[in-house]
Order: sequence, then C-alpha cells, then structure tokens
Amino acid sequence: MTELTSVQNPTIKRIKALKDKKARVQQNEMLVEGEKLMLEAAGAGLKPSDVLIESSQAEKFAFLAREMEKAGA
Repeated sequence: MTELTSVQNPTIKRIKALKDKKARVQQNEMLVEGEKLMLEAAGAGLKPSDVLIESSQAEKFAFLAREMEKAGA
C-alpha cells in the first residue's frame, strides 16, 4: 500500500478527473465510491485500478483493502 500525500500526485489528479464524463470515457474507467459499491463492482468481476482509503480510516477498512487486492487492485 502506498501513501499519497500530495494533491499534485498523478494518481490523485487522474482520479479527480474521473468526476468528468469526458475523462471517464477517455480513460475507460469509472469512479466507484463507498464500501457497498466497491464490493458489488468486485463481485461483478470489475478489477479496480486504484483503491484510496483515508489514512485515518485504514484500520476500519483494512478488510476492504484486502478484498480489493483479491479483486486485482
């Protein structure tokens, strides 16, 4: 797991751009937020390219990070 600390980080910039439909189409990616939707997407066979969890929530969502790693993140 990599800690991202700057909003100038290319991963953060790419993910923020996914709020725009044009960027989602160009990158052929979608933004999935929330535990339930992430688990449903993984269950449907979608492979996450990135999973971001706020550091203050890392322990609470450790199981979700493990599930996303199993799904291919």
